[in-house]
Amino acid sequence: MLSGGFAVLTAGLCALYAQEVHADADRQRNEVLERFGGQTVRLVVAAEALEAGDVASKQNVVEKDWAGDLVPEGAYLSLDDVIDCKVTVPAAAGVPLTELNFRESDEMPSVPDGYVAIQVPITDKLGLPGSVCAGTRLVAYEVSDDGTKTLSGDVQVLLAQTSSSGLTRGSISVAARPSDVPALLAASAEGSLRLVMPADGVEVAGAAPGSVDSKDGPAAVDAAGGDAQ
Repeated sequence: MLSGGFAVLTAGLCALYAQEVHADADRQRNEVLERFGGQTVRLVVAAEALEAGDVASKQNVVEKDWAGDLVPEGAYLSLDDVIDCKVTVPAAAGVPLTELNFRESDEMPSVPDGYVAIQVPITDKLGLPGSVCAGTRLVAYEVSDDGTKTLSGDVQVLLAQTSSSGLTRGSISVAARPSDVPALLAASAEGSLRLVMPADGVEVAGAAPGSVDSKDGPAAVDAAGGDAQ
């Protein structure tokens, strides 16, 4: 009886956590829509966390409004485009589904266990050096008038389009912890996201998610070539 009750309690806590992550993603998305206004686009979004091997259905994917200027590259606009398709790259709840999530196995970047894949638009302010490649470890900061906040010290590059001159315009695919995804997407939408590439073996100050480092944070961003303004 005790073990059965513990299993029920564990399942209940997992369900509550999933609902909280989904609600947080929806809240961040609505804030972005209110802030940017303008044209919206109907996108296909994961209604729940999707793992590799899951099949898209009307129970786990939905259509939602998204700010037109923030539509990720390769995003799907209709449920008909993904229904009955097998997911190959995990997606967090509330995240738009793109071609990355349904890549063929021979094209698919390897997503580490416990992570999900997201796409981040490449802008001048993002701060990424042109030498990033698959497997590069990144630290994510949010830079604002109030200082610098560490969003995640555990972001990994999955796919970066490069040319002889470095990174090309478009987006970069990264792996992040599901709990970090809403904050990363919101900061990316606001233009306050900075991705820093630390040197091997260097411990980044304030790397715990959610910590605030007003002294070392901006310096770290500037050292990576980012625009902290």
